[in-house]
Amino acid sequence: MRRYQVSFCILALCYLVQVATPLRLHPDTIVLLSMADSFAHGGGLLFHGQPTVFPPGYPALAALLLKLGLAHNWVLIGFNMVSLAVGLWAAAYILRRRLYDTIFPVSVVCLVSLFSFVFIKYSTIPLTESGFFALAMCALAAMDSASQPRCGRTFWLRIVAGWILTLAALTVRRVGLALIPALLWSIFSHKGVRAYVRRLSSRMKIAILLGMGGAGAFTAWVVIETSTLRDRTSVVNGLADVVYLTILGRLRELSEMTLNLRFSILPAAMRPAALLVGVLLLALVLGGVILSRRKIHAATVFLCSYSLIVFSWPYYDPRFWFPAVPLLAAYAGLSIQYLVARRRFLEGVLRIYLILFMVIGAMTIGWSTAITFSGEQFPNAYRRPKPAVTTGHSVMDAVARRFMPDGYYLWGEEKSFRSTYCAIYRSCDESPAAADEDALHVFQTFR
Repeated sequence: MRRYQVSFCILALCYLVQVATPLRLHPDTIVLLSMADSFAHGGGLLFHGQPTVFPPGYPALAALLLKLGLAHNWVLIGFNMVSLAVGLWAAAYILRRRLYDTIFPVSVVCLVSLFSFVFIKYSTIPLTESGFFALAMCALAAMDSASQPRCGRTFWLRIVAGWILTLAALTVRRVGLALIPALLWSIFSHKGVRAYVRRLSSRMKIAILLGMGGAGAFTAWVVIETSTLRDRTSVVNGLADVVYLTILGRLRELSEMTLNLRFSILPAAMRPAALLVGVLLLALVLGGVILSRRKIHAATVFLCSYSLIVFSWPYYDPRFWFPAVPLLAAYAGLSIQYLVARRRFLEGVLRIYLILFMVIGAMTIGWSTAITFSGEQFPNAYRRPKPAVTTGHSVMDAVARRFMPDGYYLWGEEKSFRSTYCAIYRSCDESPAAADEDALHVFQTFR
């Protein structure tokens, strides 16, 4: 057990040093922090004077930091790291109560999550993923804890806590909708709810119905006010192509998460075959859900709801799975345990896979740390050239060109801001005229 404690301490230190990183730009980061700047100066949560598709939670937090004089990148990344720790703690609490009898597999799940490039990369960029992860896992932990006591005051207090955290998650990311089915399951699956309600007087029953109706109406209002599908309308035309592209995108994301490698690193000829790795992960997760079907709980419902929402979203980005990484690993682990118990040779295969996964993760952490302390060479260290949309498959190329907006590529990386970094650091020979003005403003405001 001590070796796991040592590993967690080392990883915690490696993550904490990323707080010193220069601001790592992302298309969504520019919009979110521009909204915060607008709001802090009385202009509303707008980008170029127009409403956006993003909920108000994260920009409002960044605007508060501006008002307090704490609008620095290290504060935003520090918030990400604290959120990551809180979210993993809550996830471990759920897994220990519901899926695993010992702390050993829970520790493995947490280690796998921390070595995942999804956690490593996106926790160092000011985005909503880390904050939403913490809120979602804490909401699920509150819901799960409600299953333990008898149906009484303590039960309802924990349900209310889960509901409040769900509302908070909805203000950070639209996919917080996946928490609502989990909350309803926590209430109506409790064995004592029916008996509790039967014992109540008619007035109390009416009061509870009115309270739940009011809570439901308020939740609906929060959803309506914070969520929008305006960015979906541009890709709904041509449904068959969208479905095809969405499935490919999801399989690619799951494959990359399993390999712990971006497809851009793999030879082009290997990429279509590598999609089968995503199919394998999906099968293992489904197998784990089936194996635990007699113990369905809030986290199970959340994972299923979350996956359905993600599988309906016609964009590609591994960070979509950020809040579900520990749950994916945990349910896949149940299937792996089942298989290893029946085919002992798979234990050796699993050990080799975990070692390779963690070695790749350690290399990714090392690369991230080198970028953090690259100083004036940051534009060269963090260089992410913008690739052409090409897959080697003419049909896929055509679909990608038609339905992938700027900044999203089926096989490539995010939009490059190298010209912007060069204009800031003046350590490379690109023309400052090519810099993104919005990115420059955000960098100067939150540096």
